[in-house]
Amino acid sequence: MIRLLPQRDKKNLSFVIHPSAQNAFDFYQSLSHQFDPSQLDSERCQAFFHNGQTLHAIRNSAPEFYLFAGFEHRFFDISQTIFSHSNILIYPSDFDSNDIEKLAWRGVLSTVFSSIRSDSLGQLYEQINEHLPRKLMPILFGKNYLSEPKLAEISSTTRSTISKQRERLQKPQMTKTPKVTIFEQLIKGGQDESCSD
Repeated sequence: MIRLLPQRDKKNLSFVIHPSAQNAFDFYQSLSHQFDPSQLDSERCQAFFHNGQTLHAIRNSAPEFYLFAGFEHRFFDISQTIFSHSNILIYPSDFDSNDIEKLAWRGVLSTVFSSIRSDSLGQLYEQINEHLPRKLMPILFGKNYLSEPKLAEISSTTRSTISKQRERLQKPQMTKTPKVTIFEQLIKGGQDESCSD
């Protein structure tokens, strides 16, 4: 049975990401989102977003909990969140790890599909195909992978936009060598000759 952790039990708690939710957490953290929360970084603003947030967890050991959902918003920071101000739903310790993984990805993808920047769809395409569990692909996209046409359809953009963004990601960043003028080449040539004497 899922229960709400009482306020009296919220003292001295520590949270870590559940191993079955770690991939979803890392995926979410790696993306370019539309809004930058650091521009609203004040104590009152943080309190506004953190107070009353709902977190889903399983008790791991006495003061430690495994967190697997609720971290999918831009103002969540596991090291800064004041958990006594959060609503913490505690799941049974035998809660299935496959269900944990699904809940983690459900929350992450719901947020991502409503907040991802349009200029980072190429990155999203690559990240989804690399990180999303294969068993979830047919449920979400009807295939064993996310295709460019499908991402274009669900993001209301064109396939060519996504293709161009992916091309930019895949081009090796060439280091620019500074251009040397003829005058500098002559001086350098003269210095090399004098060094050989």
